[in-house]
Amino acid sequence: MISLILVDNFTYTVFGFGVVSSTGIVRFIYALAFIFISIYINRWILGLLGLRGESKSTYEIPRLITIILGGLFIIFAVISVSVLINGFRNNNVQFTEILEEIPADTSRPNIILIGSDGLNATNMSMYGYDRETTPELSELSKTSLVAENVFSNASNSAGSIISMLTGKSPAQTRVLYPPNILEGENAVQHLPGILRDEGYTAIELGVPHYVDAFKTNLLDGFAVVNEREINENQGIRFARKLGLGNISYFLSEISDRIVERVMHIFFIQKMVNPFATVTQTTEIKHDSEQLEQLISLIQESDDPLFVHVHLMGTHGPKFDPEEREFSFGQSQQEDWELDFYDDSIRNFDRYIGVLLDALEETGKTNNSILIVYSDHPMQFNVRWRMPLMFHFPEDQFAGRIKTNVQNLDIAPTILDFLNLDQPEWMAGQSLLKNEIFENKLIFSTGTTTVTRNQQRRWVIESAQVKPPFYQFSFFNVINCHKWYWFDLTTQTWETGDVPGHTMPCSSDELLSMEDIKEALADYLAANRFDVSTLPFR
Repeated sequence: MISLILVDNFTYTVFGFGVVSSTGIVRFIYALAFIFISIYINRWILGLLGLRGESKSTYEIPRLITIILGGLFIIFAVISVSVLINGFRNNNVQFTEILEEIPADTSRPNIILIGSDGLNATNMSMYGYDRETTPELSELSKTSLVAENVFSNASNSAGSIISMLTGKSPAQTRVLYPPNILEGENAVQHLPGILRDEGYTAIELGVPHYVDAFKTNLLDGFAVVNEREINENQGIRFARKLGLGNISYFLSEISDRIVERVMHIFFIQKMVNPFATVTQTTEIKHDSEQLEQLISLIQESDDPLFVHVHLMGTHGPKFDPEEREFSFGQSQQEDWELDFYDDSIRNFDRYIGVLLDALEETGKTNNSILIVYSDHPMQFNVRWRMPLMFHFPEDQFAGRIKTNVQNLDIAPTILDFLNLDQPEWMAGQSLLKNEIFENKLIFSTGTTTVTRNQQRRWVIESAQVKPPFYQFSFFNVINCHKWYWFDLTTQTWETGDVPGHTMPCSSDELLSMEDIKEALADYLAANRFDVSTLPFR
């Protein structure tokens, strides 16, 4: 199995293709090669140990060592088989199987957290855009709590989503982009875990590799992530309790990589190409499938459910909307063309309409919290505004919030509505409070040190991860309607106005540049960064 991974990496590095891109006869050749290599290696090991024919070893192996090695060989063979069996099961989870295990409990509302990647508030008619891009959301906003000036805490999807689910900033968790993972207590302190303890079953429908709670090591929260289930044995759980979480994560990752490749080459289940999913418009068609799965969950489940859905139609740089209005008769020639982007937003809005119809048909509209969000604005620009809307049962808390809001506020707001205490480790504030902090500073960050690995997936370039700021490339500070961008590589500042901000401050209300610099230095120091090299410290 390890040989399959090595061969796969080799063909990617040298020839530019691998298991995930193989189709037809090439896929079959990989299967035959896997069988041949497996038989050869196992026969060779058995022969080396003297357990098959004459020993091929050039020196005499003591009998005791032979017995020990033979025993280990059998143990690892059994483990390998169990890994495959577990992997096949975990990668073919049927939602109906999970739902059968959920006890009926109508005392808690369903929570549906649904977003589309890279959404600009300024391109949505619910925020005043001159094109009718969001008629469904605009109508829903009349009975919802809508934040007008919302900002991301990370320019990268993984960092943003994890900050939203944990209520912790990327600077604290150190999660920005694959292969960053949650470690230590960060791996078990999160919203899905709290909701699980309250009887919720948490399910995530996202993008493999980039929006995947299991890949970022979010533990003891989601029951199913991207149609996969993790059934940890007691050994792995014990290892995590001993502080060996990274080892168990590594073994789990290796298992996943093996299983998805074996299933692909034996035509059991097609391997998903995460790179194609986020770059090629033909792969973005999976949004409609995600929506169908969500509606199926709503129709078949007993309450309560927490479902996180992350759609990709608005990701870019190329767009392929199902229906054309603004881009009708055109073909996209350049990246990020506005007509195609606006049509993709309109497409997402239609999905929201379909979801609302499903909630109405099942009678669950008034027993569901619907939250519409985005992970970051278009082109990963944290200086622009994003959408955020909460629709609560019985149209509670409807209104508009003009003060600055961040994705870190989502988890505290959910807990507040459920009358659950916000833990001390969770940052952000509930948007249901009578007094929301005005003019609070919002910090965001991101990385530009990414490259393609052997699996053709975008990952952080390890050579660039070094102190004092490691994978972080910049930090941005939002103060009212102004943004302040500090480039960590050049240690230079830029500043400007947030486009379309609906509650600008007077010059007297804005902090001075020196205050902003001091606030950023304090923020970095509080998150265990070495700030001694900062030019303004």
